[in-house]
Amino acid sequence: MRGNEYSPKLCVQVGEACAAVYDDAWKPLDEVRVLKERVAAVMLDEALAIVFCGSNSGASWISNMKAVHTSDAAEALNGGKVHYGFEMAWSAFLQRPVDDMVSRLLAIAKGLPLILAGHSRGGALAMRAAIELAKRGDVRSVYTFGSPRWCDKIAAREYDMVLGQRTFKVVNNNDLVPSLPPWRLGWQHVGRMVYIDRKGRVHPDVHTRPFWDRALGALAHLGKPGLDAVRDHSGGGMRSYLVPLRNDLARLQALAA
Repeated sequence: MRGNEYSPKLCVQVGEACAAVYDDAWKPLDEVRVLKERVAAVMLDEALAIVFCGSNSGASWISNMKAVHTSDAAEALNGGKVHYGFEMAWSAFLQRPVDDMVSRLLAIAKGLPLILAGHSRGGALAMRAAIELAKRGDVRSVYTFGSPRWCDKIAAREYDMVLGQRTFKVVNNNDLVPSLPPWRLGWQHVGRMVYIDRKGRVHPDVHTRPFWDRALGALAHLGKPGLDAVRDHSGGGMRSYLVPLRNDLARLQALAA
C-alpha cells in the first residue's frame, strides 16, 4: 500500500470508521476522550487508523466558529497560521494523549502503516495531527471527508511539502463545509481532492469542484426536503459519502474480477 496513491478500498474502510466514531456505543481498538473530543484507533486490513470525531457537541461547534488565524502552530508549520479553534482543541487537549496512544499501538503493531482520518471538523484535526506525527515518520496517508479549511497559504505550503501527496480530501458535490472558512479571508486547502459528483461518481485528483456539476446537483435537489449543501455533508451517518464510495469500490472490484 503506497501512501501517495489513492486507495478506494482504504477510503471506504476509514470512511466507515469516521461514521462509527460518532456513535458513543461503538467500541474501537483504543480511544482518547477529552471533554467532548473523541479520537479512536481502528485496526484495518493493512493499516492502523487514527480517526478524529467531527462536531458532536455545543463546545465543538463553538470551537468551529473561532475561525481566526493564530500563529500557535508556527514552529510546526514554518511560521504559518492556523484556525484558532482547531488549534486549541489539538494542542491544549488532544496532542499529548493522542501521541501517547499512537506510540503505544505502534509498539505493538510494528510495521503497520499509520493512517489518519476524520469527517468534517475531525478531518481538520486529523491533518493538524498528521503534521506533528509525520515528524517521527509514522504517517503513511491522510483521508478526510467534507473537511473545512484550517490554515493559511504559508502553513498549507509547509503541509503540502511533507504530506500533500499523501493527503486525500474527499468532497461531495455541494457539501458546504469544504467552502468554509472562505478562501477570500486567507484560508487554504491542502492535499489532493477526490470529488464525488452529483451522480455519485468518484473522481480522484480533481483540482476544483466543477461549477456546472454543482449547479446541476443543486437544481436536481429543488423541491426535496432539507438543504442540498447540508445533505451532501452528512446525509445521515455519512451516507452521502459512504454510499457513492462503496459503489465505486464495488465497480472497480467487478472490473478487476
